[in-house]
Amino acid sequence: CMKMCPFNKEGLIAHRAALWLAIRVPVLRRLLARMDGWLGYGRRNTAGKWWWDLEIVDRRVTVPKGVNARDLDPDPKPTPNQKIAIYPADMVPPPDSKEPFPVDRKEGLRRHRAASGLAGTDAGEGAE
Repeated sequence: CMKMCPFNKEGLIAHRAALWLAIRVPVLRRLLARMDGWLGYGRRNTAGKWWWDLEIVDRRVTVPKGVNARDLDPDPKPTPNQKIAIYPADMVPPPDSKEPFPVDRKEGLRRHRAASGLAGTDAGEGAE
């Protein structure tokens, strides 16, 4: 998601303005994300490949074929009954944790509804 996130651009002042708006005016987030796709920013930047885009096969470093090789859909259609949970930093294990860490899926679903403006709807209810 770091490669294509509409709120993870760098360089242009317009991108900084869009990020500022997305942070301070939540009602505009969906429109700003769609605009990102309409402007063609949802395509992969092959020049920005990361080191973990490689794999080791038979003790040799190779470039995997077709792995993570898809662009974003600029006009995604919601999947019926799709249940998405998000886990912000306060819900994940601390970095030095060596013990199992419980994941609260219901709270993750609630956080997604709140973040996407679906608060008060029953979307995602009952997922376990």
